[in-house]
Amino acid sequence: MDIRTIYNLYNLATIGSYDDYMLYIETIYPDSKLQDIFWHGSIHADKIYKKGFQKKYIGKNSNSHNKGFYFTNSISTASTYVESTFNKYTKLPYEKRFLAVKIYTKNPYLIDCGGEYFTPSLNNFINETYGDTIILTNIWDTKEPGYYADFHNFIEIKDIANTIVTFNENNIHILGSEKDKKLFKNFIKALQD
Repeated sequence: MDIRTIYNLYNLATIGSYDDYMLYIETIYPDSKLQDIFWHGSIHADKIYKKGFQKKYIGKNSNSHNKGFYFTNSISTASTYVESTFNKYTKLPYEKRFLAVKIYTKNPYLIDCGGEYFTPSLNNFINETYGDTIILTNIWDTKEPGYYADFHNFIEIKDIANTIVTFNENNIHILGSEKDKKLFKNFIKALQD
């Protein structure tokens, strides 16, 4: 899974070239302190693509820490939320279970987790008191590196990643969404003028 997959999956070639799309992505939130693309894995990704992230759904997922919207820089980490026993809850094709996003933040709070897993004590820092976005660097998404049991299956965790928690759904731009397509069309039109 990568940006080219998103580009192909959502027929962005009907608007412009892949190179143009990559240039366009650079124009999304140019003043944000985060310029990377982040991933969110969900068996409900199709609904999120249509309606966007919504605060009323925070905490509805059994894996949620009930604080904000969670993203990662690692597709491997994002995949743990769409694999294994979750398959029985969705008919959504695997590649459509991932959301690629850009996040706007002007006041992020950085916590270096030093390769540790997400602990309950870290949850105390996941709130808007510390910033509009919390960045947990060098964190295992699960209790230990390697493998973790997801009900009856084992899922491999391949790397330490960064977890991004943001609190404002209006600061999340979903790549491939209808809004994204409209803005990409405007970008292409401006290039041609």
